[in-house]
Amino acid sequence: MAKRTPTKPVPPPKKPRPPAAPSSRPGSKQALAVEPAVAAELVALAESGAPDHLLGEAVGVKPQTFSTWRRMASDGHPELGVLFGAIERARARGALKLLAQMREAAAGGEWKAAATLLRYLHPRDFAERRQVDLTVTEGDAIAEALTQIAAGDG
Repeated sequence: MAKRTPTKPVPPPKKPRPPAAPSSRPGSKQALAVEPAVAAELVALAESGAPDHLLGEAVGVKPQTFSTWRRMASDGHPELGVLFGAIERARARGALKLLAQMREAAAGGEWKAAATLLRYLHPRDFAERRQVDLTVTEGDAIAEALTQIAAGDG
């Protein structure tokens, strides 16, 4: 009678890994692995105006990896430069769409939209100003420093 060997269970298929962080060292063997689908999704999501860490999280890229990519792009990496250029253009398009929506609302009589536009587009004239009262007690280090500055000793 032949011996029967137990069969090993077949492991489940591995999940695809997010793109690896490229090495910033010259001559590194680690290849830049930004998949075209990931790059396209990053650009599409960037139009929302989301910050880098949220863009990365949305596509499964660690924040440190995304930061490395951005640094490499600013250091002249050609592929990453193209990617981050596209991300910034998408953010600009998103901002312009929001601005157009605000202008449309303001033109339709929505005074809050008009007031917000004025505050952000012309802050010197329309931004909210807050007055701050500062009370300094004698003997306070800040009071002494201000007294020296006023006297020309600081």
